[in-house]
Amino acid sequence: MLAYLGTKLKGQGENIKRDLVDSGIIDELQDFGAGEIADIDRMLTPEFMAALPHLEGRPDYRGVLRHAMVWSDIDQYFQKAWKKRWCIGATWSPDFWARKYGREKVKQILKSTGITRDGSAASEW
Repeated sequence: MLAYLGTKLKGQGENIKRDLVDSGIIDELQDFGAGEIADIDRMLTPEFMAALPHLEGRPDYRGVLRHAMVWSDIDQYFQKAWKKRWCIGATWSPDFWARKYGREKVKQILKSTGITRDGSAASEW
């Protein structure tokens, strides 16, 4: 997995922290339905890769994989894979997700999940 991600994300330069892929993100991927490298490859579309530099902060591999799942299918991610594994974004994501889904859809997701940035309400975004 590390070799694959290193190669696939090579063009992103220093924007991506190269780190270990832990069992937690593997579980999320499997819950999402992306248990194989081919599934991940289908999520890392040219559209996603072009948008990735616009993500706030400097995500690690785990963050890139989470964002790829959300980008692929935001509803499926939050219904099947999220499972409240995280609540406050280390790299604040709504603007990134809104590039694909629109602001209102993302506000709805934030409100229904309780995901915040430093305790701020989703309506403040």
